[in-house]
Amino acid sequence: MLKDQWSKFRQSYIAKIFVGYSLVAWVLIQLIEAVLPTFEAPLWVSQTLLFLLIIGFPLALVAGWVIEAGLTARSESEVPEAPRAKALGKTTLVLYSATALTLVALFGFYMLPFIFDRAPATTEPAKASTELAVTNSSNFRGMRTSVDLGETSINDWGLRTEIAVSPDGRYLAFTKNQESFSELFIKDLWFENETKKLAEYSWATDVHGVVFFSKEGNWVFFFDAGILKRVRVQGGSVQPLIKSPVFATSGYSASENQVILTGGRKLQRLDIQTGIMEALPFKDSAQSESSAYHRWPDVLPGMTHLLYTEAELGETDSGNVFLYDLSSFETSLLLYNAYNARFSPSGHIIFVRDAALWAVPFDLESMSLLGDPELVVDKIHSQGQVGAAVYSFSQKGHLFYLKGSDANVNSTGMNLSWVERDGSIRPIDLPKQGRIAAIRLSPSGDRILYTQYSSTQNSDLWIWDIKKKIASRRTFSGKASHGIWSEGGDSLIYNDRSEPGIWGVDASGAGQPIMIKESAGDLWPHAGFTDSKNLLLLRTRPEDRNFYIAELDDPDLPALENLTRLDAASGGRLTAYSLPRISPDGNWLAYASPEAGLMQIYIRPFPNVEDGKWQISFANAMSPLWSKNSKEIFFWSGGNQYSVSYSTGKLDSNEKPQFIDLAAPQKILSIQGLQNGLTLPAWDYDGNSDKFLMLETQTNSTFTGINEEGVSANTELYVIENWFEELNIRAPVIK
Repeated sequence: MLKDQWSKFRQSYIAKIFVGYSLVAWVLIQLIEAVLPTFEAPLWVSQTLLFLLIIGFPLALVAGWVIEAGLTARSESEVPEAPRAKALGKTTLVLYSATALTLVALFGFYMLPFIFDRAPATTEPAKASTELAVTNSSNFRGMRTSVDLGETSINDWGLRTEIAVSPDGRYLAFTKNQESFSELFIKDLWFENETKKLAEYSWATDVHGVVFFSKEGNWVFFFDAGILKRVRVQGGSVQPLIKSPVFATSGYSASENQVILTGGRKLQRLDIQTGIMEALPFKDSAQSESSAYHRWPDVLPGMTHLLYTEAELGETDSGNVFLYDLSSFETSLLLYNAYNARFSPSGHIIFVRDAALWAVPFDLESMSLLGDPELVVDKIHSQGQVGAAVYSFSQKGHLFYLKGSDANVNSTGMNLSWVERDGSIRPIDLPKQGRIAAIRLSPSGDRILYTQYSSTQNSDLWIWDIKKKIASRRTFSGKASHGIWSEGGDSLIYNDRSEPGIWGVDASGAGQPIMIKESAGDLWPHAGFTDSKNLLLLRTRPEDRNFYIAELDDPDLPALENLTRLDAASGGRLTAYSLPRISPDGNWLAYASPEAGLMQIYIRPFPNVEDGKWQISFANAMSPLWSKNSKEIFFWSGGNQYSVSYSTGKLDSNEKPQFIDLAAPQKILSIQGLQNGLTLPAWDYDGNSDKFLMLETQTNSTFTGINEEGVSANTELYVIENWFEELNIRAPVIK
């Protein structure tokens, strides 16, 4: 009996429609998921289509029953005497209909979280309110858990990962660093920690990563080689939002329609629909004309005010937090010695100070502080130079953070070492009182010039005498950095931030420093040539990044505007990573640039840079070096070092070679080191002994740059539940 009924059902139109509709619906669902994100269709479009598919299922079954009944009636009237199968009875039809409706209901219940982007009620954390119940216990602590991000490594800023939590606490976005690029992942915390990869981004410039969610929680924003991009939390195509890269690492405040970010020195508003960026005006002329950078904006609820950090370039951790009125354009100082501030629904401003998380009560009505700052989480993994800190909290009271210290100051495990071509490493017993950077061998190869940072703000030039094994300080302003040797090695040329300009001092320590040329503080020396009568400079101002030649023997010290520019060499994309180097014969200029999207090494004739251009590397290459004893150029890519042999063509009438013939790059070393904005230049080459001088981490397996609790390849985030309630105990509002 059942077998006959099943046979009749399989031959019916209802069964055919059931199977056909299911197949078509499955195909359409796959197309909706794959195609709509490509065209950036609004979320309601996919929701509507899926809803129609669900409703259409029972309607299709009813239509099939009507067709079946009509055909059965016709066959009965036309051939009454022919043997035929008995038409489906009402009881059977009701049974089939109930079964179909049950399947539709189950399908709809399963799809509801995906259609409306909500988790089932049993998995969603309890909703938080800004009016939080205060417990009677002064020792209340939110529940502590952790999230394992898996194996990670440090990026060029010394950060092991960057994180962001969606406003509803459902999604955790985080990064994993590779060699010269990072991967962006998203973890669904409500569905068994499901993790998927969203995008990749290149380091190429100082500005990369800096992951944030939109205020609505539908998009994840990030920087890719200075270009701000976004991608939906569900995945799909990555959407660039700006055409030209920004040159200041900073957070931003993003919504569906606009982003407020640091476009140059000051804050700018980006209209996502039109792509137009406009600077935020300041009523206070002193603020608008200040040389300080405005970073890490956070728009407050109500969209009338925002928080931002003001600090000098490279000194974000010594900055101050200001309040900006979006209607009156007025500013007011809120917090000293604070950065990376964000408003919490608990009624607090959360900020970073001394690599720790602080909270201070804040009233949105009066826009004023209601108490004193309190330390709430000690030892946050941070990067004080750019103001980054690995912490994020949801609007429902979940705090995620990575424990650690300030990667900008911490140099544990980093060694200045000699590296032979066979890969053997011999560390130098250099006395360090902080981080070192910008290493340069003297022309004779007997001394090493380097910048030593005793803190983020304090730096001076030191010389290490290789034979005597003695370190000697050469500047005492606390603001000197990035020195180079004169061509003869008898003097040092450097930048000094205390009185912006290009300075010189005797390499022996005799005499006093003298200013060679005034500048705005963003002009950096990179090479001296022609008996040091000329100087190659790199300007790092966001609106004007270019190479310049200064004629130092000019008694009038020409103004910067009159210097010879090397516009053709820039490609419009010079960065602090460009590190120009002039060949030993003075005929060629090598530099790094992301003008093709990723960092590459280029060579041009010098100083007539328009006479040719050659690319000698592959993606993510930086730090070119010329050999003085062989026809070789060296460069660094990821954790590997490469050599490129070359020869030059015939000389022209000016005794200049007409072209350069380059061989394919050959890997010569695989040494882990620190090639980043904190250390560059981080290597040099001694042609006399055919060995390299490197800031490397390979000889110290304990190097993490951040972790003070032991070393592990895996990175675990700390999570605090009910954190807002804890804040109201630890940093109560004083009325």
